[in-house]
Amino acid sequence: MINLKIRNLLAGLILIFFGTSASAIPVVEISSFGSTFGQDEILGWGFTANEDINVTALGNFDSSQLGLNGSFEIGLWESSGTLLASTTVSGNTGTLDGYFWYEDISIIQLIAGNDYVIASYGLGSAVNVAFQSVVTTVDSVITQNNGLFAFSNSLAFPTQITAAPYYAASFQYEVPEPYALALFGLGLFGIGIARCKA
Repeated sequence: MINLKIRNLLAGLILIFFGTSASAIPVVEISSFGSTFGQDEILGWGFTANEDINVTALGNFDSSQLGLNGSFEIGLWESSGTLLASTTVSGNTGTLDGYFWYEDISIIQLIAGNDYVIASYGLGSAVNVAFQSVVTTVDSVITQNNGLFAFSNSLAFPTQITAAPYYAASFQYEVPEPYALALFGLGLFGIGIARCKA
């Protein structure tokens, strides 16, 4: 009887733990900005991962929050220049979160202590890039580094350094819901006690 109860409890905990959807968290949130300028090059910023995180979506800045007037390519690279992921964001077909339109990508794991770069490529003045007097909240899972840019007619790794970051691109990541982790841990603890009593 105890073994049957243990099996049922474990099955329920697995359903709770793995069936709980994780929350998509923007790594950068912009609350206000002093000025913008039209993007006609590759613009982005570098960062260091402070813990292992899973990137689930890449996004492009939209000062109007009404939809992008054109298509823009977003890239995520290792600091060596190796492209990890890319996607195209256009119009209002993605998901708007703050000032960024996001498109989902296949999950990419970033490793704590490693450096990365995210940047956007667009032509003309179809999108504005937050640049001066920007008020942001940067998630503690990363440390933001210098701004980066490059002149190119296609998406490429930016190598030119500037002190201020260009908020043309950002990303979202996911973490498991804390209560699901707690339930799973408590369940395993309870199973261990039940086995000892058996």
